[in-house]
This record gives sequence, C-alpha cells and structure tokens, in this order.
Amino acid sequence: MKNRLVITTAVIGLVLLYGTYSAYAQGFSSILKKLDEVEVRLDKLEVSQKSDIDNLQKQFSEIKPGEDVTVLNSSIADIQSRVAGLETTVTTHTENLEQIKTDIDQTDEQVEVENLASDLRGLVAELRETIGNAPESGSNPGPETPALSISGFVDVSYYYDGNSGGNTFGLDQVETDVEKSIGEIGSIRADLEWFNDGAGGFALEVEQGYVIFSPGVLNSWSLTFGKFNAPIGFELLDAPDMFQYSHALVFDYGLPTNLTGGMLTGGFGKGFDLSVYLCNGWDQNVDVNTGKTFGGRIGYTFGELGVIGLSAIRGAESGPEGDILNVFDVDLTATPTEKLTLGGEFNHGSEDTGGTTAAWTGLLLMTHYDFKEYYGLTFRYDFFDDSDATRLGSGIAEKRQALTISPTFSLGEGMGALVELRYDFSDEEVFTDKDGVSAKSAAGVAFEMTYIF
Repeated sequence: MKNRLVITTAVIGLVLLYGTYSAYAQGFSSILKKLDEVEVRLDKLEVSQKSDIDNLQKQFSEIKPGEDVTVLNSSIADIQSRVAGLETTVTTHTENLEQIKTDIDQTDEQVEVENLASDLRGLVAELRETIGNAPESGSNPGPETPALSISGFVDVSYYYDGNSGGNTFGLDQVETDVEKSIGEIGSIRADLEWFNDGAGGFALEVEQGYVIFSPGVLNSWSLTFGKFNAPIGFELLDAPDMFQYSHALVFDYGLPTNLTGGMLTGGFGKGFDLSVYLCNGWDQNVDVNTGKTFGGRIGYTFGELGVIGLSAIRGAESGPEGDILNVFDVDLTATPTEKLTLGGEFNHGSEDTGGTTAAWTGLLLMTHYDFKEYYGLTFRYDFFDDSDATRLGSGIAEKRQALTISPTFSLGEGMGALVELRYDFSDEEVFTDKDGVSAKSAAGVAFEMTYIF
C-alpha cells in the first residue's frame, strides 16, 4: 500500500538521521509520535501491514546515537532523495482517494481517509523542513563559536544659549561598541567614540577597552582589566542612558568619568554587590605620578523597588607627588511603580594640596515619569557648593544650582528624542550675558535625538 510506503520511508529517514544528528532528536521525536498516531488510524482502516512497521520500530529502538556513523553519513543524500519523492507518493494517494469516494458511502471511514491524506501531506512537509535544517552530510556540529556583538549609537542635537544668543546644530557623538565572549572564562569589550571636539571637528577616543576574566571557579565574581566607566554616582555617561541632554553638576565636577586599572566585582549575600578597584588617577590612561587611586562601591538591591550604593575613592591625582583626592558618594535609584523613576545622589569630596585642604559638597535629585510608553517627563535639581573655589572653574567661591526640565519621547526601533530646558544660577556673578556683562544665571534650550543600533 502507498500509505505504508510513506510511513516506512519516513521512519527509515528518522532512524538514519537520529544516530548522527542527535541535536535534532526533539523535532524527530515529535514527527515519530504523529506517525504512530497515523499508523493506528491505518490499522482501523485495514490498509496497513503492522508487522512491517513493528519491525522498523524495533530496529529504530536498537540504534544507539553515534553507532555506525560512516554508514549513516553516506545515507543522508539518499534520505533527502526519498523525502523529495514523498510528495509524489502522497499526490498519487490523494488521487486514489477520489476513486475511493465514489465507492464508499459518506461514512466515518471516508472522513478518516480524507484526514489521513491531509496529515500525511503535513508530515512530508515537516520532514523536508527538518532535514533541510540538519547539518550537511559528514559535518560535525561541535561547540558553538561565541558570536561577535557590535552595537552603538548616534547622538545629534540642536542647542540655543540663552545668554549669548548663539545656537548650533551638532553631531555630538557616534559610538561603536564591540564585544565578544571568550567561551566560559570571560569576555572582551571596546567602545570607540567619535565626538565633537568643540572646534568644528571630531576626535576619536577609546571610551572603554577591557578584558573580563570570570571563570567558573570564581562563581559570581569577575576581574575587569583595562579602561572602564567609573562605577560611582547616579548618572551614566552615554546619551541614550540619560534622561536629559546635559549632565548634573555633581557628575561634571565631583566624580571621575573613566578609570584605567583593575576591578573585582561580584555579588554576595542576598541583594548585595561589591566593586573594588585599583587604578591610575581620575581619567588618566597613563599615570602622572607614582601613586595609585583605589576605591569601591557596595550596593544593595531592593528587589524591583530600586538600589542604593555607597562609594568611596581616594588617590594621588596630579603633580609629581600627587594631590590627594578623597570622595564619598551615595547614589539611590527607586522605581516605586513601573512608570515612575526616582534618583538621588549625595557627594562630598576634598583635595589635599601641600598642606591645604579644599572641600566641596554636591547634591542631585531627579524624578522621571512615563505618561505613555512613548512620552515621559523628567525634572532634575542639582546643587554644588564649591566654597574653596577649586572645582567649578570660576575661580570664585560659590554655591551653584541648576533646574532642568526634559520632556522625553520614545520614537520606536531604538530611536529617542528629548527637549531640555536648563536654568543655572549662582550666588556669585560667574556667568556672562551676550553683552559681556557678568551675571548670576544662565539658561539654555536643547533638542536631542539618539539612535541605538
């Protein structure tokens, strides 16, 4: 019978494929189950010779994965040829069904025969697809090679300076990030960025470049060696990770951006994580003195409600002997609801220079709310007390504050946009208006678009 030929050929094909291509066993198992169901229905119609099927199933059960691989590999081409012929067999069977329809009444048997033909056609298609997805004859799949991941972003903007009246469009930054896993022992990463140099051109820099060593024996701990973003503070460096166009005063004047050295990170207890690092000075790819900077951060995660972190960093930063910088920082991120994000940071630091100590204190408060999946609003307040005139660059002891409001928009497919209205004000006249007159405040408006790839 043609029905028996279809099932016999299908089972033979599955037997031959199983030994070498065990990775596809789950798909073939599903097909075998369906074939068994068809076999039972053929028994009821008395159109199958069950003894031959039982014999084939016995042979199948005795085959062991990897057995007689040479013979099996040489048979793959023949299997594919047989499967290609299954469609012809089913077509012939379907034509025979038309003759059957004229010879039998409208009974349950006729309905079953029609359903059987449909199921066999489906099984043929499934077998062809499964064999088409299998490795080529003679191949050895082996371990999967870790893929190279390439990502990045483009950041463009328009900025208007309310004091000077100047305005400009700009390509602020293009970044490409390359990352590759090194089997089960770690990974490597390099972030290359082209950024606006402020003089009409672009500068190329390696923002990050490091190797992570994380073998299984270290459990959840890993060693990062190279140049990496400083794990301190609330705000992140890259534009797509920001809620605003500009960074807060604390980020710009109270913290390092990148560190070059070694860092050990991992988790412990329930919800705790720790980072400890030894590196050159702040944002120094080559150390300018013999001293080193060391620090760390301990964090605690409150489930889905947020995370708090305590950081400290100390080291010789400049000069032959190295002025000593000390910073203590507390960062908080809270997500009381899915749409609401709250952020906060307290920063206190000091700089020891030749027996003189200059200190500063910074504060940041931020709230962001997503009204819709495509629209949100951010409000940020930041404060910086540079009472010893060493951090803000004005050369005047001052207390500076800033208010920022930013509507944000998610445009889909990795694209985002925002508008920023920022107002900075100080207790001293440290700004300049369009007439060159000193002022206590400054304002600006920015429109920014980013695309992540």
